[in-house]
Amino acid sequence: MACELHPAYAEDRAELPYLTTRDLTNVATGQGSIQERALALWYALGTGGHPSSLVSRRGEQQLVFDRLCEAGWLHSIVEVAREGFRRTRAMLCPLIALLSCEQSEAIQLESDELPPEEMIGDVSLPRQCLRLSNRC
Repeated sequence: MACELHPAYAEDRAELPYLTTRDLTNVATGQGSIQERALALWYALGTGGHPSSLVSRRGEQQLVFDRLCEAGWLHSIVEVAREGFRRTRAMLCPLIALLSCEQSEAIQLESDELPPEEMIGDVSLPRQCLRLSNRC
């Protein structure tokens, strides 16, 4: 939605549809913002599949997915995106592939500091839980 409507990407929406498919895939696999890369990927694959406010552009799906593999995207993810896009023509499939290629910051796990626990009396289960074969 941001790619299609956000005013910050109006210039990209105006310039990208007139690039070649190879240039669009270079933008999509480059170092730009995720929104610019997503928009380039969308134009490269074509904008005629579903109603949108984007300039109508015929896509070259075979070339685009082949170029994504050549650019080093994980082959299995590209193939899932290719098949999903072929069946549904929904941009969600290639956009998920784009997001999967993003470098994420190292995740550092930390232990939660929880207060000490105290027992208060006996713990008993409600009678109805006992009838359900102790599933509660």
